[in-house]
Amino acid sequence: AALWLSMLAGFHTRSAKVVGAGADEYRRVVNASLATFGAMAIAELVVKLELSRGYLVVALPVGTLGLLLGRWVCRKVVVRERGKGRCRTAVLAVGERDAVAHLVDELVDNPSDGYHVVGVCIPGYRGVQGEFLTVAGLDIPIVGDENCAVPAIRTCGADTVAVAGTGHFG
Repeated sequence: AALWLSMLAGFHTRSAKVVGAGADEYRRVVNASLATFGAMAIAELVVKLELSRGYLVVALPVGTLGLLLGRWVCRKVVVRERGKGRCRTAVLAVGERDAVAHLVDELVDNPSDGYHVVGVCIPGYRGVQGEFLTVAGLDIPIVGDENCAVPAIRTCGADTVAVAGTGHFG
């Protein structure tokens, strides 16, 4: 069990980047499980550990399916919570106006992915404070230019910074 938990950690199956979004989460669980049981089978042959092969044959599929089912149930709970506005990542988008508009449109397209854009920084922006970028029916506050990004992280409460249209940045 300790080896299996270590392998799951080593394969980053609980990484915030993969939990609750995409098939990568499931792929990592399966790869970690196969690596665990492969290592156990090799150790049994090399060191003559006398492990029950029946245990390996039963534990691998049953344990892996149990992990996958548990992840699926947890994902359903997270998606439901995201639908209520919880369990979301606050994003500050930085980049040229068209690129940021496209990025925001992609991020808010599927609310179950859990992204909430809290502000945008547009290079060279010299507009008035309080102006909004309207994308997909949402008014996203423009907090300034690219030099305002670091202070805007705090003022907007952003967890993540997403950069789009990097041609201006060199």
